[in-house]
Amino acid sequence: MKKKLQKKLFCGLFNYGRQVEKKFAWAFTGRQAKVFMMKQLANDHGVIYSAVAKIFDGSKSNFSIQVDPQWKEK
Repeated sequence: MKKKLQKKLFCGLFNYGRQVEKKFAWAFTGRQAKVFMMKQLANDHGVIYSAVAKIFDGSKSNFSIQVDPQWKEK
């Protein structure tokens, strides 16, 4: 029987150059969390997702995502 995956709470810092935004998302992987957080950023700023994805495409080190250190796994 397969072990059921559990979502983790990820914390992401996104640097726009002059401003840094902190976002949280429940996800199975860091990659999935990044997508969820970028969708939140797009909604917050009233732009389309692809505009945010272009800024945080990995070509610059302008974001970081990790499991929230205060979150505890059961």
